[in-house]
Amino acid sequence: MITQPALAADANGNIRLISPASGAAAVGFQAGFPTNPGFMFALALPPAAPAQTTTAVSVSVSVSVSTSVTTQTVAGPSAPSGGIDPCTFYATAGVAVILALATGVLAVRRRKPAS
Repeated sequence: MITQPALAADANGNIRLISPASGAAAVGFQAGFPTNPGFMFALALPPAAPAQTTTAVSVSVSVSVSTSVTTQTVAGPSAPSGGIDPCTFYATAGVAVILALATGVLAVRRRKPAS
């Protein structure tokens, strides 16, 4: 028997996830719930920490006028975009698929026929 968890608010208005649980079946192919005792558990998030606000004001006045123009052209490779190269990914995935197929073929060939 599979019982879904329940989401509900407690008396204080906090949301809780409540679910039953039990130990594994002792013998045979029993599912665990019908024959073994169990327990209920509830999960919840901790209360949020109060927000602290700090304000600092600093005023400084300075007047300075300066003009500078610089032009620079840089040629070179662009920055990497992150992640792995698609060619490397597809090559690795291809090798993994071939390995899985070869393992399956060898496993079927080595199986002894039923007598």
